[in-house]
Amino acid sequence: MVLFITCMPLSFPSNASMYFMSILLNRFNKSFLWYSLKPGKILYNPWGILYQSSSHFILRKLNKTLKCLLYLFFMPIRKGIMAAWFGYKNNAQIIYADLAFDSILASRVCAKLLNIPLISSVHDDPVERLQRKKYPIWIIKLFEKSFHKTLLASEKCVVISDYMGKYYKRQYGIKTETLFLGNKKKELFPIKNKNLNNGLLVGSIGSINCVKNWSLFIDACHLINKDHSKDFIKILHIGHKPKNINKDSIVHYTGWLDEKEFNDQLHKIDLGFITWSFKKERKITRMTSLPLKTHSYMKAGVPIFCISPSDSGINNLLTYYKIGINSSSQNIYDIKSDLDKSIREIKKQSYKTGIKKFRGENDLSSFYEKFKKIFSDSNFTIK
Repeated sequence: MVLFITCMPLSFPSNASMYFMSILLNRFNKSFLWYSLKPGKILYNPWGILYQSSSHFILRKLNKTLKCLLYLFFMPIRKGIMAAWFGYKNNAQIIYADLAFDSILASRVCAKLLNIPLISSVHDDPVERLQRKKYPIWIIKLFEKSFHKTLLASEKCVVISDYMGKYYKRQYGIKTETLFLGNKKKELFPIKNKNLNNGLLVGSIGSINCVKNWSLFIDACHLINKDHSKDFIKILHIGHKPKNINKDSIVHYTGWLDEKEFNDQLHKIDLGFITWSFKKERKITRMTSLPLKTHSYMKAGVPIFCISPSDSGINNLLTYYKIGINSSSQNIYDIKSDLDKSIREIKKQSYKTGIKKFRGENDLSSFYEKFKKIFSDSNFTIK
């Protein structure tokens, strides 16, 4: 059995990390045990996999630094022991760890106690995630050392992109395996072939991780609408409206949708929107991570428009496959100019070849086969 160690409770796939795991569990659920380092009941488990979570500790009276020390360097030892006991009782033969915060030390402790291989997985850089919480530099350095130890203790380190793999090789001297989600070929929508005579519907999915860029994008769309008609561009956000964002006449927020409703809305869009923050403290994440919503837009058969710095992983992806345009400016007129260019390219159907190439190199069957090989290289057959 594979013992999956994570900070996430087993819940409905409403966030990117849980969605990623749900795709794996749809295929390999008979091989998985789930241990959550965060206390919580099972909220969603159609696969019927064995599950256990850590008990809760209340640390309200301690100062922030002491809480952080306990959370990152002491409590994970206890949680790792508990995870090992759970794994031992259920015949765990290999560990698959989602590395973030306390799972970094807990997974290493567990693997040591059970004397079984550890395979690590990283979607967003854990060190930068901790830096954003504004902890003292000495704590962050200790945490990075612990992260490095876990990477070295792992037989494999699975990353979300080749860009992350190159960064970790340079930063920590380790080899990685890229595992990026793909789509089932039979579930792909036809590649959009539109002249845009009836306007352009821009799709956005999930969390809006940079409110400033979102607002700039909406303003740029209004500028373009002045050149065409007030209804030429409309925006469909598949998800909830954040509280700190004002309503706008061209934007519709759907709220949470089930899978059928999600696909129905996805089928309507002509262009997908992604954004990354320009802030210095988000540099490593934007350089190394790829949003999973990328594969939703490729499923829809539409190009992507992105607002992000030129050093972002998504900019590299759009450039490599020629599946969209990245605007590396936060000037509204530069964004309008790049969006105008994207509209012209859609009308010329310039993105078709790139979308076909992306789909061919990132399908779901290849994703599953690569995941199986990662484990077979450690002498474990995942079923």
